[in-house]
Amino acid sequence: MCGICGIYNTNGINDADLDAIPVMTAALRHRGPDDSGIYSDERAALGHTRLSIVDIEGGAQPMANEEGAVWTVFNGEIYNFAELRSALEGRGHIFRTHCDTEVIVHAYEDYGDSFVERLEGMFAIALWDKVRGRLMLARDRAGKKPLYYVHIGGRLIFASEIKSILLHPAVERRLNAAALHHLISFQHVPGEETIFTGIKKLRAAHAMSIEKGIFGTPERYWQPTSAPQRTKPDAARSATDEIINILLNSVRERLIGDVPIGAFLSGGIDSSTVVALLSECAKGRIQTFSIGFAESVYDETPYAREVARRFNTHHTEFTVTPRELLECAPRLVWHCDEPFADSSILPTYLLSKLTRGHVKVAISGDGGDELFGGYERYIADKYLHWFNAVVPSSARHRVIAPILNSSKETMPQGKLKHRLAQLAQLAPLSDQARHLSWFSFMTHDEKIALYAADFADALLDSRSEQVMETIYRDIHGAGADFTQRQLMVDFLNYLPETLMMKVDRASMANALEVRCPLLSKRMVEFAFSISGGMKIRGGRTKWILKRAASRLLPGEIIHRRKHGFEVPLDDWFRGALREQAHDLLTCATFINRGLFNPSSVDRLLSEHTSGARNHGHKLWLLLNLEMWFRTFMDGTPPTEPRSIL
Repeated sequence: MCGICGIYNTNGINDADLDAIPVMTAALRHRGPDDSGIYSDERAALGHTRLSIVDIEGGAQPMANEEGAVWTVFNGEIYNFAELRSALEGRGHIFRTHCDTEVIVHAYEDYGDSFVERLEGMFAIALWDKVRGRLMLARDRAGKKPLYYVHIGGRLIFASEIKSILLHPAVERRLNAAALHHLISFQHVPGEETIFTGIKKLRAAHAMSIEKGIFGTPERYWQPTSAPQRTKPDAARSATDEIINILLNSVRERLIGDVPIGAFLSGGIDSSTVVALLSECAKGRIQTFSIGFAESVYDETPYAREVARRFNTHHTEFTVTPRELLECAPRLVWHCDEPFADSSILPTYLLSKLTRGHVKVAISGDGGDELFGGYERYIADKYLHWFNAVVPSSARHRVIAPILNSSKETMPQGKLKHRLAQLAQLAPLSDQARHLSWFSFMTHDEKIALYAADFADALLDSRSEQVMETIYRDIHGAGADFTQRQLMVDFLNYLPETLMMKVDRASMANALEVRCPLLSKRMVEFAFSISGGMKIRGGRTKWILKRAASRLLPGEIIHRRKHGFEVPLDDWFRGALREQAHDLLTCATFINRGLFNPSSVDRLLSEHTSGARNHGHKLWLLLNLEMWFRTFMDGTPPTEPRSIL
């Protein structure tokens, strides 16, 4: 696992570029503290920091082919590199190392741009073809590894993290106001845009090239199709067998490396299934790691402990306090580069930090919810999709009113019933509008009320609904059932832009590599080949995955209620964060940015503090935004975390 950066200059690499590349590389040192390297020639410069996992002695980067004509810097792991290497050797290629990186340059020589389709793994790749004067960038299918770039005149500057790009003197720091608006809508910036004007992200499963001064556009090289499997009497049994076989092979592939490997264990179905299969194929006793909280409502360690006992793992638990979580927040603002609305990054960061004290690589259960329907909102979507299809719009409110006032079990109870009631009042209930509502902190009207007048006027043409419509148009496989379409939207959008970004930043901040067997290419393609009815069935989430896992795990793990990696935001803003939030969100610096209406912010603070309403997530986002402005927009961009509070 590594950090990469580079510069392509159609006018020739100059002194400014040569001065910038070591500074840009150094800013990524946390991603790869073991080694670093730089390559430059007349038109390109490449930088690399290395976390040594495979071929510790021979895997230094930048790396070239035998003639020094093709160079690469690469972040990630290629799990099928041994198979690819054998095929390439059979075609006459000579290898000098035992690492996966060298496969990239030889595969490009032999297969051209299509080499990326043959890779199984997580990766962000920059490949410089010196003879052709051609730079190629590529990112893995699930977006596990990040890659950003900017066009500045005749330059293309790229890096694993935006902070590295910002250190080139040609790059300006300007707020992308529409991206900020979408961040508040979706909890992340969707698509290729970032919070910085002009700086873009290469989207998951995309590649792009620049040759002899001609800048190409990013193109998708892979798309999971969504064609449900034909219904057969033994379809569930067949799917169960396939899930176990694919996941076992994926786990086995992710054991490559020359360093100790452990596993995150929450006690949920995904991580527990991965640990169960690890215990079958790993050599020796595996190490597992969990994080717990003093507040029992947030603590999952008893479940993790039960799984660890069952599979005889060497289990380590860490208990953290709210104060520890809060203390890491400013540091994470620097690591994330963009404001990050999901507060679960705080415990993810601390789990990674504490795990890194024992191993360099951790296996995780990420991806199961997005592939197999693990969120309660998928059940709600099915209710509302059916409701919208069979109840005429003129009758909807007459139907809704009894439901809202009923104490009978006509709908799911608790938080899900409340959420359904809220969403059922939206008319019309399009798939896009409903999906947007799941991810929004605020409605469009609430956002306009929160924004300062000038800022609101500037965003009238940037409605987030249009972005969601674009995302829906990205879905292939028009014949897919409703649940599959919802899962596909989340796989293409929420998974890479929120979940994978969170895992990458939290782990790489601590030089820890995290591998996700549930997101292997074979598993993703299989998951989208089976019907949504195998995933959401009878009001139960992840039905087919639970059926498969029941061969490995006890019933109390399979059927326990989903917990989630939550932090007590509502309590914090009435306790530990109350004074700090008030000071930062009412100070002259915050107000003078001209983005938010001070009276609306005061109302959020007072309503929350009094207990009249819960605004914890909204206040967290505003606080995170202010810390981000102080880190990246006020003064010189820091090359390492600094105190900003």
